[in-house]
Amino acid sequence: MEIEILKRERMTPSGKAVLRMNQNFSMPILDLFVRESIQNSLDATPKDKVAEICFNTGCFSSSELSNELDDLDGYLDNRFGNGKYNYISVRDYGTEGLTGKCSPEEIEGNSYGNIYKLVYDVQKPQENPGSGGSWGIGKTVYFRMGCGLVIFYSRIINDVGEYESRLALTLIQDETEDFSLKKCPMGIAWWGNRENKNSERTVPITDENYIRHFLKIFDLREYTGLETGTTVIIPYVEYDKLLSQIQNKHGYYFEKDIEDFLLISAQRWYAPRLNNTDYGYGKYFKLKVNENELLYEGMEPVFKILQILYNCANDETRESIEFEDRILQINNTKISVRGEKTQWLEGNAKLGWFCSAKLSKDDLRMTTNRGNFFSPYAYLDIAHEKNIPIICYTRSPGMIVEYTTDISLANLDKKIQLSEDEFIIGIFKLNSDKKLVHNGSIPSTMNLLEDYFRAVERSDHANWKDINVDKSSFNPQYVTSIFAKIGRSLGNDYSSKEFSDELKNSGLRKRFSELLPPLGFGNRPTKSVQLGSGSGGVAGTALNRSKGISFEIFSDQIEYDSDFMSVPFRITTSAKNKKLNFCVALLIDSESSSVKMDEWEENMGLNTPFSIHSCSVHLECDNNGSTFKEDFSIYPDVKEKIEFDISFVPIKTERETCCGINFSMKKPKIFEIDAVLRIAVNSKDVMPIFDFKEELY
Repeated sequence: MEIEILKRERMTPSGKAVLRMNQNFSMPILDLFVRESIQNSLDATPKDKVAEICFNTGCFSSSELSNELDDLDGYLDNRFGNGKYNYISVRDYGTEGLTGKCSPEEIEGNSYGNIYKLVYDVQKPQENPGSGGSWGIGKTVYFRMGCGLVIFYSRIINDVGEYESRLALTLIQDETEDFSLKKCPMGIAWWGNRENKNSERTVPITDENYIRHFLKIFDLREYTGLETGTTVIIPYVEYDKLLSQIQNKHGYYFEKDIEDFLLISAQRWYAPRLNNTDYGYGKYFKLKVNENELLYEGMEPVFKILQILYNCANDETRESIEFEDRILQINNTKISVRGEKTQWLEGNAKLGWFCSAKLSKDDLRMTTNRGNFFSPYAYLDIAHEKNIPIICYTRSPGMIVEYTTDISLANLDKKIQLSEDEFIIGIFKLNSDKKLVHNGSIPSTMNLLEDYFRAVERSDHANWKDINVDKSSFNPQYVTSIFAKIGRSLGNDYSSKEFSDELKNSGLRKRFSELLPPLGFGNRPTKSVQLGSGSGGVAGTALNRSKGISFEIFSDQIEYDSDFMSVPFRITTSAKNKKLNFCVALLIDSESSSVKMDEWEENMGLNTPFSIHSCSVHLECDNNGSTFKEDFSIYPDVKEKIEFDISFVPIKTERETCCGINFSMKKPKIFEIDAVLRIAVNSKDVMPIFDFKEELY
């Protein structure tokens, strides 16, 4: 096989730059590999066909591989010798394979084929509706697993309707590392056949006899008969090194063996679609590891339950599910938006469904007499000090985007008290086929709700975040709405009667008053509430009321953890209200007075001891006799949020520290705001003060 070396030219990305494009260094690389590999196969599977995906592990002779690659100058032999090394591969059947043109001159418009996007330019994304990602750089995980060398083999039906095999190799390395191939100045190279005798460019090898010979190095067979598909082989992988990246190791069997980990990882991220004959967005897929098929019966109980919850999510009247020998109660909530956020949705305003269940150890077959399976936290690689709800979410490809226990914005970590024998698991299912209404702000390529969430998904598919998509002004804050409503749903369905931890609160409150700024620094506001204990502290409900408007802080419900405090407050107006503007701001307590946050930064030259992390809001507003209700969150990086003609604007200092929120209206309204302000505590030496003013800050 002949080599093609990427030359150093203007605006040409280096291997180091390509490898750093995928910034997910928190998830184990094996999980990233499983997620990306299965997603690539599903993207290439026709919707009317069941995909078959197989992971293989094994060993090969380094010298046999080195003998097939030209112009290495002994690189592989010098680095690896002639010993045996491990490889890992993923193979699919029934997919369209690595189709498309191999030369950029043959590509028309933006119609890049699969082979160009996977082998010759890993930054090219999938364009198919409902495909895995919109970034195209998740595929770089292949090059991070071994020495940077990846082998691509595929069998396709070509443009003239004939079966054609293709074999190519790509090398992507950090060119600045000592072990890199020095003859590659950019750290990138390809192997194949010369495009023609006068060209330095390579194209895939199509000689089936040679391909059969090459695959024998890894003891893998070629595709035959009517088979099509793609095989990706990654040589020189170190299984122990890959397994060592698992974050919360407890000695479970699947943390010690590469085959077992692949089986668990596939279930972890694709439980909604794996072996799911009721999957609604195309066909399900089958999985093998080293030719051993994982059947539905062999899946772990937690993943079976997760699949059942997914299947039931859009059945809003469903109250229970059958799981093996028992009936489990579930809670099913439709997640919708109101107000201005409905203007982009055709028909109803339903974003999706959230389905959850409270489970016992018996339900999850964790007891000795029911199989002695591990806890959900073990299978999902989640660290926890106590049992707290697990939330996951997914869109049409069926991959779990993320598992999260970060429900702090809804204060559920205190409200929901679970024993060590109880577990709550919930899944959000996106209403992917919901049509969007083009009213000028939505990009023309965005037609479905699925398109929006694909666009706001991170390059490694690891979470969703509200952003302006495709350089447009379109940012309906749907992600924020979903999680606010999920939090409220969990709180309504599972809150304990008593959830305060007074000992912890008292201990942290005391720490806030240990060191205060100098006496006389700053001014005391006219309407304020001091948070925490000590002189001037508030034990119960703190209330400031003027004509037509009231502001309350529920000080006895303030909650503390190691780095945050959550402060619930309420603003209520009546028909007597004539005010159009008001604000809530944080000040710093200085014994006899208070200090504005910007003054603290400017005059004292110090970073502020706390700042606003977020504010979750429940708004109820009179609308000509009916009531408008909306749940949403306000974050410091949002310039302005408007709900029912009420403007919410974060207040920031020159250092971009968020220290309050301005509220403004064009005309007086009757409303009630129940909110929880989440304050990031950078120093526990001073106390914050709430300042409420009937004017903008």
